[in-house]
Amino acid sequence: MWAALALLVVLHLGALAGIGWAAMPAVTAGEPREVTFAPWILGGAGVVAAVWLMRRAPHRLVWILAVAAFEGVFLGGLATYFEGLFPGVVMQVAFAILSPAAAALAMMAIPRCCGAGR
Repeated sequence: MWAALALLVVLHLGALAGIGWAAMPAVTAGEPREVTFAPWILGGAGVVAAVWLMRRAPHRLVWILAVAAFEGVFLGGLATYFEGLFPGVVMQVAFAILSPAAAALAMMAIPRCCGAGR
C-alpha cells in the first residue's frame, strides 16, 4: 500500500511540474491558449523509454519512479492544454472518473453486495 501511495505522490508531483511547464507561456503572454507541447513530447518519450528499459533489465525502483514521473508530466501537459482550449473540462473529467471509482469502492466495502461473504 505504501509503495502505491509513493508512486501516486510521484505521479502528482510530475503532473504539477507538467502543468507548470506547459502553462508558463500562457501565464507570461496572458493568453490561455498559448501552452507549450514540450511536456507531452518529453513525458510520452520518457514513458516509452522507461518502459522499454524496464522490459530489458530487472524491475528497479528507479525505472518505476521514472515511469510515474514522466507519466505525470505527460498528463499534466495534456490537462493544461485542454483546460486552455476548453475551460472547465479537466475538472469535469476528473469528477466523471472519480465518481464511479468512489461508488465502486463503496459497493465493494459492503459484504453482501459483491459476494465477499461467500
